[in-house]
Parts: sequence; structure tokens; C-alpha cells
Amino acid sequence: MKKTSIIFALAFALGIMLPFSSAKAKKVQFWAKGVSIESGWYNTFQFTNGCWAAVSSNMIAWWQDRIKEKYVYTGKCWDPEEINREFDTNSYFGDNGDYVYKALDWYLRETHPSIAYTRNGLYMYYLDTDDYDNPIIFTRGYINSNEEILTDALLSYFTTGNYIAQIRDNNHAWTLWGIEVDTETNTITRIWVTDSVPNDRKNPKKEIHALEPKRYNNLFYFERGIFDEENNSWGSQALHPTELTFFGIEGRFLVDSEGEPVFKSNSPATPTQVEVTMNTADQLQDMASIATFSAPFNAVVPNGAKAWYVKQVDDNKAQLTAVPEGYAIPAGQGVLLTTSSATDVLIMKQADASTSVAELSGNLLQANAQGDHVITSTDNAYVLNSQQGQTAFYRAKVGSTLPRYKAYLQWNATLPAVSMNFGGTQTVISNVVNSSTNAPIAVYGIDGRKCSTTQAKGGVYIVNGKKRMLKP
Repeated sequence: MKKTSIIFALAFALGIMLPFSSAKAKKVQFWAKGVSIESGWYNTFQFTNGCWAAVSSNMIAWWQDRIKEKYVYTGKCWDPEEINREFDTNSYFGDNGDYVYKALDWYLRETHPSIAYTRNGLYMYYLDTDDYDNPIIFTRGYINSNEEILTDALLSYFTTGNYIAQIRDNNHAWTLWGIEVDTETNTITRIWVTDSVPNDRKNPKKEIHALEPKRYNNLFYFERGIFDEENNSWGSQALHPTELTFFGIEGRFLVDSEGEPVFKSNSPATPTQVEVTMNTADQLQDMASIATFSAPFNAVVPNGAKAWYVKQVDDNKAQLTAVPEGYAIPAGQGVLLTTSSATDVLIMKQADASTSVAELSGNLLQANAQGDHVITSTDNAYVLNSQQGQTAFYRAKVGSTLPRYKAYLQWNATLPAVSMNFGGTQTVISNVVNSSTNAPIAVYGIDGRKCSTTQAKGGVYIVNGKKRMLKP
């Protein structure tokens, strides 16, 4: 199978839908995570014969940035200039040049000795998930400027976003940050590199260069103009790619010899249950308590409660449909919870794998399961509230905050409020006063003093004429 055919196979294996089209060619860029033309890349200067050290320092700095985004970072965090100096002065490395893979080996042993990894050939990627002998460093050796091999390898890694690379010839090493691909011909049309040429030692240029491939007598190479500050003249610098070295952040590689994660995630653990504070269901026949709800897990509807979702809004009424009994609420879907008897709190627990999950197609209730959400104008948000004894969806104030595990009705209208129709049980809205905000219009302490919800520190309050327990 030709290398160009392999590109298609790899793209689909990686879940990447490259917009290949013979009718209309398109150039697509792929960058390492956190990197763009404007930011995220590093360009450390080089000492004598130290292009390999500068490239290694750039790669390590990027790798540390990505680790700190996802994990609680342990070990020494090296500044790129600091580790570049270490490579230059450490007797472990040669004075006449050395290799990126050797520098990365040293860094991992010194800084993260528990990480289990190996160096394999360029095509030893994506082994079985349970194979903890996977490499996080890949080196191929000499590719002899072979365009097909280079294209195949770069697409394999850069389409994931999880790698950066060294690209070098027999004399010089560059740090590779991004690639551009012609989707009609499956060829590399540009690469972006940083380059620490010796001429820049006295005045290092923090630049990233876009290089286009060139071809001559079956040779495949990259070239850029360069100003020689030492000799005050312009020249050119050519790169005939002979070796690639990749440094990656794939999670399954960040394990010890026992297959256990080396770093702890800095993301909070996904909960398995949520406490939902219920509110009085004013004006709703046969319903005593009501609240919106969403969660990052499939949730069981407790006994005595019922879940509803909104399929459409007709005649200024949100038409609610009941979630079938015995079915779990899908993760990431907003619902209304109601109870027939007064309930202060519902405990919403994660459903087990055997529980059927409801299909809430066309649901207009937007979930807020990942964290507090600041309402924007584009949300077209209506939030559940009770104003003057009337429970309904009221137009949310832009800039107000919807707490986590709640939901809002998304409806593109200018109505101050939307009433609800529970299949026969309807709410009626009249004399709406404070429709521009989702806060109650009147809150009093038990001493009779008026206050706002932001002033309420938790306890018993009189809200719209009814005694309520507010949480701090």
C-alpha cells in the first residue's frame, strides 16, 4: 500500500475527518496543542554546536505546559533557557553536538524517573491501550528526505495535536510546531518551525518561520532566507530532512512500570450524586415542589418525583413532556423535577449500567452540568422562578449566573416570561413585574428587614410572601 493511502487510513483511525475533495482543494493546518502562529511556541537560542539542545529545551517547555493544563505537576519545572544552559554545561553531553532523543532521555530520568517509556521506530505508534510499554518518544533515524515518509509521519502525529517534533538534517536541528496539508494531493504545503541559528546568539530572534517545500532533481527540502549578523549579509538556509523525533503527551503513556498514572488529574472528579434544592411550586395543581436539574451522569429519578423536558413552546407556553417512568435522565440534558408533596431536597444519583436511558430528542432545556454559567445574550435564556406567586420561566438577566447542575429554557423571543403546560396542568402569568432578572423580587429576613439574595447568608427568609430556607 502506498504511503498516500496510509494517510487516509490513519486519518480515519484517529477519528479525523479531513475534508479531502477532488472538486475543491483545501489547505488544512494542524498544530501542536496550545500552539498557533502568535503564541505557544518557544525559540531558545543556541550555544556553540547546541541546536539539538535548543530544540530539546523548546520541546520540554511545551511538554511541561501541556502537562500542567491537565495534571497536578510534580518534579522540577524547567525554564527553557535554564535547561538549555544545563545541556550546554553538563559533561554527559558532547561538546561537538549531540542528539535530541538523548536530551529528552536525560530530562525524563532526572525530572520524572517514574515514567515508563521506550524509544521505538517512527511507525511504532498507537499500540494496544493496555500495553504500558508504549513510547512517549519516537525517533526514526534517517529518512533521507523521502517526501512520502515525511508526509505520512507528520500527518500521523500532528493530526492528534499531542506531539511536537524535531526535524533535522546532517548539520542542523529545528523545532517543528505545525503543518499545512493540501487535501487534494495529500502533500505538505508548509511547515512552521523555530530555528536557533548560531548567527542569532548575540541577538536571538524570537520568531517562528513558515517554510514551503522545494524540489530539485528528486530532492525534497525546505529553505529560508537568513541574515548573517556576524558578516552583515543575506544568505539562505536549507533543511534536507533526514530525521524526525517526536515528543508527546498522550495520557496512556504517562504511567509508571505498573501501569499507574504518574500525575494526578487537576480536574475535579465527576460526581456520582447531586443534591437538588427544591422550590415551592406556586400555581401548579398536584405539584408541591419544582426545580431544574442537569448532571454529567445518567441520573435516576427518585421515588415520588417526576422529570419533564420541553419539546416546544406554543402560545407562550412551554409544552412539557414527562420522562418515561423507569428511565434515567441522560447525562448533559436539562429537565424539570417536580414532586407531589413538599420536598426540600432531592438526591439525584447516578444510574447503573443496566438502567435504560431516556431519549430526549428536541429538548429545549439547556444543561449546565459542568460549572456555573454566566448568561449571555446569545443564550436566549429563560430561568425557572416564582414571582408574585407565579411559577414560570422568566427572561434571564444578561450577566447573571446560573448555578451548576441547573438548566435554562432556550427560546428566541422577547417575552418577559413563558408559562408551562404539563399536559393539562397549566400555569398562568399575569401582572409580571420583574421579568428582566432571575432573582426573586422580594426577600425579607425574619426580623422584617428587606434584603437581596446576595445579602442572604443562609437561613429562614420570607421570599415573595412565603417562608423559605435559603442556602448561603
